[in-house]
Amino acid sequence: MPNRVKKAGRWTGAIKGGAQTLLGKKLIGDVNRQMRSQVQSYAVGGVVKRTGLARVHKNEIVIPASTAKVLKRLMKK
Repeated sequence: MPNRVKKAGRWTGAIKGGAQTLLGKKLIGDVNRQMRSQVQSYAVGGVVKRTGLARVHKNEIVIPASTAKVLKRLMKK
C-alpha cells in the first residue's frame, strides 16, 4: 500500500508541475504580446513626445537630444 501512495503522489506532482509549466509559458507569452503592443514604434521617425520604451528596428540609429539639436541647427543653414 505505501508504494501505491508514493506513486500516486509522484503522478499528482508531475501533473501539477506540468500544468504550472504550461500556464506559466502561456502567461509569459500573453504578457510579451501585450507589452509589444504597448511599445511605440516610429515607422517614419520624428520627435519622441514622452519618455518610455520604443521599438528600434535593425539599421535604425538613435541619437541623443543634444546631437539632434545640433543637426537641426546645421540643416537650417
